[in-house]
Amino acid sequence: MTDFTRPFIDVLVDMIVDKNPSVALDNTMLTILSVNEAAGLSGGRNTVIRVEANEGSGLYGEDEFYYIRIDIADIVATQDGRFELGTRTKLSDLMEEFNTRFGLNLTADDYEDVEFPAFENLPGEEKTITFTAKPGSYWIHGSVELTIYNEQVLLSDVITARELDGLHYEPTAA
Repeated sequence: MTDFTRPFIDVLVDMIVDKNPSVALDNTMLTILSVNEAAGLSGGRNTVIRVEANEGSGLYGEDEFYYIRIDIADIVATQDGRFELGTRTKLSDLMEEFNTRFGLNLTADDYEDVEFPAFENLPGEEKTITFTAKPGSYWIHGSVELTIYNEQVLLSDVITARELDGLHYEPTAA
């Protein structure tokens, strides 16, 4: 299983070495030039990534590799795609929780940030946002609907005793 919390270049090098075990390659030897969706590749591969050998690596030139970027909807389908609103106002505000929940390390380079729709602060209120992968993401592609819910409770539903005690004045001796 892929460790999605590692830097992508490390994972890419592991994928290359896995298929080319006689090659001595590490993450300092390559630079990623581009990543693009591609159709019609063998084995369900949907992505072409172009790399260049770094100066001093003992290699030279550019090459292309083909792999499967994961559909973000397939990832979200493995767990609950609902998130509490709290003080969040946009997708980037919940990415730490999102990454923890799904075992990822997505950054702003991987997704389109979107503002959350306005909430009316009603109990149980829910809104849907669309999480869309950026075309240049190394990890993911596609889009998925996420549910943002408001867990706020109406003050008068929580505080029911309204006749208060407590203000007492004690005169002081002069």
